[in-house]
Amino acid sequence: MTTSEQSRTHRLRLMSGRDPDEQHRALTRLELLYDLTFVVAFGQASGQFAHLLAEGHYSAGLIGFGFATFGICWAWINFSWFARHNGHADLLRERVDGRTGQ
Repeated sequence: MTTSEQSRTHRLRLMSGRDPDEQHRALTRLELLYDLTFVVAFGQASGQFAHLLAEGHYSAGLIGFGFATFGICWAWINFSWFARHNGHADLLRERVDGRTGQ
């Protein structure tokens, strides 16, 4: 293998799941940031829903809130599943909390 081939493939590694029995397995700051982001998103969606209900736009409010809730839940579930099974993007994690993955 040439040097240029090695430089292109050195980052490739098999993606494997995290050990569910890992000791001291806790939430990271990045996970907490994502959770806070989703809390704010739900707050915004429910605020808009309340405004539409107050103005008498029941169907538009319910449909809009339903779509927003679906999108937020979809993103939250996918991020949570990926983070729990595969860890985080190590570069981003290093920038946020200074720790590296395994």
